This record gives sequence, C-alpha cells and structure tokens, in this order.
Amino acid sequence: MKTRLRLALPKLDQIDRTTKVAFALFDRGGRLLRSGEQALESLAQGTGADWVEAILHPDDAVVATVQVPPVRSSQREDAINACVEPLTLSNVEDLCIAYGPRGSEGGVDVAWVDRKAVLHGWQMLERLGLNVQRITPLAHALPQRDPHPGRQLALPVDARWQTPLPDWSFARPKWRPHSPVRQWKSTLYWVAAAVLVWLAGLQLYANQLNREMEGLRDQAVREVQNAFPQMSVVIDPLRQAQNERDALLRATGSAVQSDFIPLGLGVAALLGPYDIQLEALRYQDQVLTLVLVENTGAGAAFETVRLTAEQQGLTLSRDEGKNNNIWRFSRNQVSEGAQR
Repeated sequence: MKTRLRLALPKLDQIDRTTKVAFALFDRGGRLLRSGEQALESLAQGTGADWVEAILHPDDAVVATVQVPPVRSSQREDAINACVEPLTLSNVEDLCIAYGPRGSEGGVDVAWVDRKAVLHGWQMLERLGLNVQRITPLAHALPQRDPHPGRQLALPVDARWQTPLPDWSFARPKWRPHSPVRQWKSTLYWVAAAVLVWLAGLQLYANQLNREMEGLRDQAVREVQNAFPQMSVVIDPLRQAQNERDALLRATGSAVQSDFIPLGLGVAALLGPYDIQLEALRYQDQVLTLVLVENTGAGAAFETVRLTAEQQGLTLSRDEGKNNNIWRFSRNQVSEGAQR
C-alpha cells in the first residue's frame, strides 16, 4: 500500500536529527493512518512512507504573485527570476525560487527561500531515508480563505493537513541532494536487474544445451541400434555400444581395451597348478608381462603352460637366455581369413 507522509517543519535553522515534528501519514486514498509528533530520525525509521511532503514554516518562505510576459518555456525561469529580484533583499543566486504555471492574465505564483537553508534541511531528510517529493511553502498548503494563514500545521489533524498541494515546489530535480540511501537503493536495483537478466540468459542457455543434448542422445541411440539391431532397448548408448563391441572382439579372439582383468584372471588359472612365484607384472599394449622368481619350477613348466594357453586362445612367449624368467601373455589375433 502506497503511503505519503506530510511533515510540519519548524524553522529550517532549527532542524536536526533529533528535532520533533508534527506529522500525518495518509494512504493513497487520503485516509489518515497515523499522526503525532516524533523526532525526525525515529520517524524516518518507523513510518516506512513511500514519499514525503514537507511543509515549510511560514517564516522561511516568501510567496508572491508576479506578472510574467509571454516567453518561451526555455526562457521562463530567467523571466521569473528577473521579476522576483526587485522584490528580494538578496541575490537571486542565493535563493531557491519555485513557481507555478502562468495564468491566462500573465500572473505566476512564486515563492523563494534561502538556498543554503532549504538544501541543508532537504539533505538531512534524505540522509535519514525520507524520500522527499514536495517542499511546499505553507501558504500553498492551506485551504483557500484559511482563517490562520500564518500558523503552521498543528495537531490534531484537521482539514488543513489534507489540502491538495500544487504540482510545483522547492523539491526540484536540479536541486535534489545526493542521498547515500537513495544511491545504494538505486545501485541495488540495478544489480538486482542485472542478476535477473543474467539468470534469465543462463536459463535460456541451459534450456538450449538440454535440447542439444537430447538431440545428440537420440541420434546416438539411433546409431547404436543401427549398428547392433539385436539391441531393442538403449538406455546408455555409449556403454552399451562398448559392451557389444568388446563381446564381438572376444568372440573373434581379439583383445579389447579393458582386457587386463579378464586376461589376468585367465593367466592366473593357467599358472595355478604350478609352483611358480611372481616377482612383478605389468600390462601394456594388450600384453601381460610376468617377471617370475628365478630358480623355481617355471622353466620346466613353460612348454606345458604354453600349449594349454594356445588351447584357450592365448599366446605365451618368453625371453631366451638370461631373461627366460620373463613371460609374456597376449590374446591370439585371428586373421581375417580365419574369421571368415
């Protein structure tokens, strides 16, 4: 629910964080929600108002109506300043001058206030976290023919507090002070927006990758089923294709990339009946090399083991001479003619 906070300010030179001010908090429809008197710093923390309307003390602002000739909008401010300057005792550069629209007969409602004083008060309100949207002279915040035009708004809240304010005030964008709170909020909004955009882009990219992966998987399933028609259900195309390939290689007596364990188990079965002690082994390039302990029964058993290995599709060889205790096992490679 949008809320607006109207403040009855004391004189600008008396305002600080602890200054107590009368206030009224309204909802968007103008219904009074809260009112009272409270220090500015606690008021800023306690109301959570969306915007603030600050009503100046009658001693701070001077109001008048001046006649302004018809000029271009880009020249209107200079023309108004020229009309106001004879009415003031100060240099117009030391003032904040606010004004309304030009009437049909050339009259313009104007108000001026000491620049340093109003900007100091405005900056303090902003630093407290109050989003000031109007700084209005009291004369333009009261009903017409108000019986007490020189008396600041006071409690309890009455019709004087609910008078609609003009569209113009001293809270002009060109004079707005830099608020750390507002700057951080703005920064956070931009960071949040950037994060949302990044997350949206990331989600789109993830969806695109998922679609591409699904397409690649469907293509892989089709390729596997074309290569292995007997495979009716494909869940993991790569693993199932590897398993089928290895099965075909074993059926033809060829070694497969993952043949170490099957080959090692076969060799262990061959050597089991013999008193052969193993010193080391290694597996490389589909060859299992055994380094046997010397002076055991390995030499006498070699020929018997070799013949048995041939019957199981394995080839056994050894180095002659001093290194005849090094045995090498590999699978027989069946020629294409034999396969056919």
